[in-house]
Amino acid sequence: MTRKAKPKKPSDRFVQSVRKMAKEIGVVFTDHAIERLWGRNIAVWRVPSVLQDPDREDTVVHNGKTYKRYIKKVYGRQVYVTFAEENKLKIIISVAWRGLGKKIQENAI
Repeated sequence: MTRKAKPKKPSDRFVQSVRKMAKEIGVVFTDHAIERLWGRNIAVWRVPSVLQDPDREDTVVHNGKTYKRYIKKVYGRQVYVTFAEENKLKIIISVAWRGLGKKIQENAI
């Protein structure tokens, strides 16, 4: 039995579940962040875990804009959530993860 390749674009069902969770925790996901969750197979429930209790924080400058990045180890992998803040609202720009001992480039989004 051959497995179908995962579609490159997130399904409507996936987008709806992300938007629902975002509303529940009071954040907004950009389309880019949703595509990154989908493409990198990152479960959406990991995002609130990182935002609520990050292990580390840093700042990212990308295309002249400054963003915050929270990093937390979740089940042995470092989850990176990059976001902007506008009027106390977190706008999730991107999400990534890496295995132990690996880092994401400083200016990566």
